Amino acid sequence: MTHSAPLLLATLAAVAGCRDESYSYADTSAQLGDTTAVLDLTGGIKMAEGSASSAIVTCHIKDGDTLPGLLQSADPTILRIDTAATDTTRSVFLAVKAGATNVSIQLDGRTVGTVSATVSAPPPYTLPEAGPPPATVDGGEGGAPDGGAG
Repeated sequence: MTHSAPLLLATLAAVAGCRDESYSYADTSAQLGDTTAVLDLTGGIKMAEGSASSAIVTCHIKDGDTLPGLLQSADPTILRIDTAATDTTRSVFLAVKAGATNVSIQLDGRTVGTVSATVSAPPPYTLPEAGPPPATVDGGEGGAPDGGAG
């Protein structure tokens, strides 16, 4: 029986560590929210500041199996990632401010991959140019409609 204990411990250690070696890649599906957000867990995450999106995160194992994955932002002041309250397989992405960070992909409590994340500044908004003041009823500039001083 003393010979089987080390064998059992070695087997348990091998099984506990097999997830990292069997991890293949992670992807997202069923994206909701800002559809212009790029949630590519192999090529990079790209979002505009102030936008929000969510997606189901799936880790693919080399044997063909899939498991839910967990994402963690290295800098949540740039990109915040939370698990949805109503669906623990869904991650919510909040682009807080412009910048770059990394996102770790976690499986069974271990980091199995990292992907870059870029939050870009929001697009500039076009505001009308300031023009001359509007004409009054008599066609003059400013003053009272009857031409008086107002």
